[in-house]
Amino acid sequence: MSMLLEDLLKKVPPETEDRVARAKERYNQPVRDALRHETGLRLNRPVRDQDPGSVLDKSENRSVKISIESGPPDKLRGKVIHDDDVIAALLIPVRNDLSQLMDSLQRVAEIIDSLPRTPQVTALIKGRHENIPPVTALADDLLKRAITFKMIEWILEGGEDVLGVYTFSESKDDPEGCKEGYIKLYWAMIGLISRNLGVSVDDLTAVVLTHELAHAYTHIGSDIDGERWRNSAFAKTETSLIEGLAQYYTQAVCRRIANSAPGSFTAYEELLKHQSEEYHAHEAWIGAFTPEEVRLALIETRRGGPGKMLEFNMMLKDASARLSTKISKDARSFESHAK
Repeated sequence: MSMLLEDLLKKVPPETEDRVARAKERYNQPVRDALRHETGLRLNRPVRDQDPGSVLDKSENRSVKISIESGPPDKLRGKVIHDDDVIAALLIPVRNDLSQLMDSLQRVAEIIDSLPRTPQVTALIKGRHENIPPVTALADDLLKRAITFKMIEWILEGGEDVLGVYTFSESKDDPEGCKEGYIKLYWAMIGLISRNLGVSVDDLTAVVLTHELAHAYTHIGSDIDGERWRNSAFAKTETSLIEGLAQYYTQAVCRRIANSAPGSFTAYEELLKHQSEEYHAHEAWIGAFTPEEVRLALIETRRGGPGKMLEFNMMLKDASARLSTKISKDARSFESHAK
């Protein structure tokens, strides 16, 4: 007995689509606001009039459209769950329910044991408490079988962008410039994975949305000088750096929107446990470098062409040294004026 991933996705409650759509609408603007703050990048940039003497600035915008798709992404279509794992795959979505059932049965057993042994109690229970141990054992066996299949890792074998994906279209006037960005959120995949992680659909949607928008902002976001990352350079940048930057800003934004999406950071952490090494690259930057240092290294990397992780880390250290020198000079200047 085998099963296609598509067949498993059909078992995701259909109302999940609406939940993902509503979460996208709720978090879209707060996430964009947070990304602008964290990256210092904007999707619109000033464009000066052709007349060199003109003081009129125009605005050149880049939009990022977001759609909700059922999935799975094309690369996962036809992916087969083999015989030994089908039962576990079907049980995984109810893993938390099984754990809660076992806890509840244990509490019921303790309550029954605490009741006085009177004829009234005996008549009420009718010996049915004897069913608790076998039901508990059944739930335990089902739970043990569920954890034999590492579903998330199995899904991620086909690539990490299975919950959402960022793509872009080229500008006709400038092939190296992006005309528009596109994000797809795969609602059935989000529903399936959220149950596996034990987090809410809303919180995982916030994480996926943030990660994909982080790709968009690091690519087509305009810096203070109006510079963006050229398409070919972005496409040829090492995956570990592209995903590291998206992950760095995802964790930062999830912290920033904690009031509106309090479970999003937990969802980010739970998903991270199952992701590949490339999605952990940013962990070395957190705490070791300030957000301003990361931002400066990002800006310099974008202006230099395809990014490489080794060079980016060198830029981080250089940014740290330069900012430390600036702070030291500012402090000395302040002390001089104070005297």
